[in-house]
Amino acid sequence: MAYGLEVYASSGTKVITVGSRVTRFVANGTTGSIANGSNTLVAVSGLANNDTWLVLVEPSTTTLLNQFNFTVAKLTGQFRITNNTGVSQTFNWAVMNTG
Repeated sequence: MAYGLEVYASSGTKVITVGSRVTRFVANGTTGSIANGSNTLVAVSGLANNDTWLVLVEPSTTTLLNQFNFTVAKLTGQFRITNNTGVSQTFNWAVMNTG
C-alpha cells in the first residue's frame, strides 16, 4: 500500500495522487543593479541544474526595447543572470521545485 496525499475534486475525481509531482515555491527576490554585459550569482539552497527546478526571471524595468535580452543559467546551489539589455538593470526572480 502506498502512503501520501491524495486530493479529490468535488465531483470525486482524483486530481492529485500519491505519484503526482507538485510544484512548490522555494524563494524569490530582486537582484541589485547589474551593469550591461555583466552577470550576478544568486544563491538558492538545494538548487540543482535539472528539470525539477524552475528559475523565473524578469527585468524590473519593462519599458526597454531590449528588455528580454538576458540569460539565466542554473548551477549547483545558485543561478546566474547575465544582463544584455543595453542598460544597468535589476531583475525580479523566483525559484520553484517539483522534486
